[in-house]
Amino acid sequence: MQNAAPWDAIVIGGGPAGSSVATYLGREGRRVLLLERERFPREHIGESLLPGVLPYLDALGAREAVESAGFERKEGQTFVWGRDRTPWEIDFRELDVHPYAYFVDRGRFDEILLRNAEKAGATVREGYAVTRVIFEKGRAVGVRVRGPGGEERDERAKFVVDASGQSALVARNADLRRIVRGLKNVAVWAYWEDAERLPGHKHAHILTTSIPEGWIWVIPLGKRTSVGVVTSAATRAERDKLGAKAWYEQVLRASEAAWPLLANARRVTEVTGARDWSYRARRLSGPGILLAGDAACFIDPILSTGVHLAMTSGFWAAACVHSALDEPRHEPFLRRFYEETYGATYRELLTQVKAFYKAAGRRDSIFWMSKQILRVGEAVAPELAFLFITAGLLRNAAVDAPHDPAAQVRAELGERARLPAEEPKKTFSPELPSARSRSRIVSPPIVWRVGEGGSAQLVSVRAEGLRLRLVRHEPRSITDRPRKSYFVLDLVDAGRLPLGLVLVEEGRAAGEPLAGVAPRRAGRLLVTLLPYPRSMGAALGQAERRPQTPMRPHDPALLAKLEQTLVGLVAAADDPAKPLLLRRVRAQLRTALRAPGVLPAEITATPSRAFRGGGVAEPPMTLVFRAKHPENPVPRVYLLLEARLPPELVDIPILRTRFCDVWLRPERARDGRLLAEVPEVRSLVESACAAIWDATRPATTLPAAFAAAEAALRALTPAGYTFEMSGRLGSTEDGELPPSATGTTEGASIV
Repeated sequence: MQNAAPWDAIVIGGGPAGSSVATYLGREGRRVLLLERERFPREHIGESLLPGVLPYLDALGAREAVESAGFERKEGQTFVWGRDRTPWEIDFRELDVHPYAYFVDRGRFDEILLRNAEKAGATVREGYAVTRVIFEKGRAVGVRVRGPGGEERDERAKFVVDASGQSALVARNADLRRIVRGLKNVAVWAYWEDAERLPGHKHAHILTTSIPEGWIWVIPLGKRTSVGVVTSAATRAERDKLGAKAWYEQVLRASEAAWPLLANARRVTEVTGARDWSYRARRLSGPGILLAGDAACFIDPILSTGVHLAMTSGFWAAACVHSALDEPRHEPFLRRFYEETYGATYRELLTQVKAFYKAAGRRDSIFWMSKQILRVGEAVAPELAFLFITAGLLRNAAVDAPHDPAAQVRAELGERARLPAEEPKKTFSPELPSARSRSRIVSPPIVWRVGEGGSAQLVSVRAEGLRLRLVRHEPRSITDRPRKSYFVLDLVDAGRLPLGLVLVEEGRAAGEPLAGVAPRRAGRLLVTLLPYPRSMGAALGQAERRPQTPMRPHDPALLAKLEQTLVGLVAAADDPAKPLLLRRVRAQLRTALRAPGVLPAEITATPSRAFRGGGVAEPPMTLVFRAKHPENPVPRVYLLLEARLPPELVDIPILRTRFCDVWLRPERARDGRLLAEVPEVRSLVESACAAIWDATRPATTLPAAFAAAEAALRALTPAGYTFEMSGRLGSTEDGELPPSATGTTEGASIV
């Protein structure tokens, strides 16, 4: 029987992923059919949640119902892991915004989410099993479903979301599932009553302890306790010999960490087992279909990531379906966005889990892997990085900036993160009362290849509630570009001091030139030569009005020759008969540049990584100069010395040395004039930059350069100003800038 009025979306499965998709879409007025083969409540493993689930419950409007259900709050996790049997923990109470999670009865928890989907407007049918997805001309157009009485019918829809759990209807039938090597495990579990708790504040912790056969979980659920053993397939012979029940109890009795909690308890359910293999579908989408939750991927439960991953996929799947229904021509890009965004979340959590298994008790190696995943430098302590990631807060789709780890870390860890203060961004409006109406950027720039020639456009994804919009991205600096769409070379002189940057990027639509410098086309690529400022007048934006005060030699003829040479080399390195691959072009260009006589004498093109500075790992130094006279239109001048950022930065600072950049605050005087128009400030800045340039030339290390620059600036005696103070932002040492100096003073601010 054919349904005459197709649904907007059919969701297969009523678990956290499926219920989330149905709730979001139903709330937007979409006609959604959710088909669940079982009747809720039904038993399900996976009772330990992460704090990262809380933003999703808020976004779904289900937080109050979950809170009122009386589930116990989970405040952390205690580990006894590897060779060192000393217990250690992560404490969610250290998070500023989401300091707890829940231990839940999954039957009740999942039913709350399912009923929430019904309230949002979704049609929910329990006891209906989907037997297959219907495809026409390569596109999913509906499903065949078997009802409670065995009758079958077809339901048609514009989109299908497979959230069928580990049964993975689509991935299994299409042979998409790939097992993660080294994580082919089996879980064996049962429920106990009258079990003991961990002492003190750890009574609200899950216990995770390694054993020779694998590891054990102990999860307190009120009167009951969930106790499971995760073991590798290698123990199958022993399990078969003893029987699952006897093997399970034997392993528990041998555990010095778990058995003391169970010695006086009694098992009240049968021992149950299931394969717990980590896997991922090779593709997470196709025309008219998306895979979500366990139907898309699954990770070993050692860090309790299951529900968090499911609700993450539910959010993005609903957003992509809702947006593609409005803009069908954008569906391929939206499906790619879904795969990349959700795939990145999965890969990062999988990397953390693999590090856990490889650690063998080396806690420091687990923590340092967390720092590498987080990508915020030394400003976040390793143990805090591990806490943040295992709380499910990295790339959390329900927060304001899911692609900006530093912004999320600031929100959750506050001052303990020791990240530089962040200026307000205009990409979203967090003051809006409803998450549904909030506008926010939810992706870094993405290369979108269009046309037969593979020309590239840059787009960002802006979310307005659940609606994803493609925003044309005209980059203002190189850092605005997505990874792998460009590379940078640094031009240096004989003293290895910087002369300029060379940007090689994929072709893009014409926009404003970077830093006022127009690019040159080299085959399918663009080449831009960006010289550093040649005078203080140019740096202050007043070159046409003020005499040039050279800071270093810049020969226009030399720069023109360099540009011509580089354009020719790049064009030769790009073979138009092959697909455009920046990695290949860069390798061939570097080889060509090493040939003698290619570049002018004493000029070297250095890979961009050669002069990478400390970033957030090296706190900036601020020096404050106070005006001698109250009527001075700039009462304070702030010079910010920052460890030289990667040369991808194109917003050229007032001075760039080998080791540091110098920035100037405020931008204007109280009377609105540019600083270049205030003689005393101009004199101060020019003398300060000259002093820094001379002081840092002989330095060989970053600390030595900062020390020399500070000493040189302290010794300055500029007309109209006196040195007031200096300090390192984020430092706890004596000399830290007091609060009055780090705020704003007549339009001046330290950032």
